[in-house]
Amino acid sequence: MSAPIGPDLAHRVRRLEDRAALRDLSNDYCRAVDDRDLTALGELFCVDGEFEHADGAMRAVGRRAVLEFYRERFVGMGPSVHIAHAQRLDVLDTESAAGTVTGTAQMAIAGRVIVGAIRYADTYRRSDTGWRFAARSLRFWYLLPLDELPYRLGEQNRRRWPDAPGPVLLPESVPTWREFYG
Repeated sequence: MSAPIGPDLAHRVRRLEDRAALRDLSNDYCRAVDDRDLTALGELFCVDGEFEHADGAMRAVGRRAVLEFYRERFVGMGPSVHIAHAQRLDVLDTESAAGTVTGTAQMAIAGRVIVGAIRYADTYRRSDTGWRFAARSLRFWYLLPLDELPYRLGEQNRRRWPDAPGPVLLPESVPTWREFYG
């Protein structure tokens, strides 16, 4: 005889459904960016949602500002492929969540292939229509032309696009990394 379905099981099922929806949100983000689907991209963010580069290079507050950033970024960009590899949820309750997503990006820009390894620090909020990004903060391990990857991976200035070479935040900003190599 099986045990009756109780509130504990219902809660656990809801958490699994929420986890799946949040994974889909990250994958939908990649697809919307690669498809240049600004309508779909806008729907993934809360109206007051935020997007930033954690190094301070840019910050957009509000869905309209986030979409304007992407509208400008897409000009002159050829095909791109963004892939969300893994998601770790550190907080998940009924109305909000927080976690990290790692991924990669390949972009055709000005006749060059630009590659990046990325980590998003995300906060999520449930809306009437599902989970949305409340905030995305982007950090890079590297962002550079593909042909430079073999020669630059060991350097601190692994951000070599779109401006002059500059430092990246990962992994050097991670406390355990700094402690290990202290």
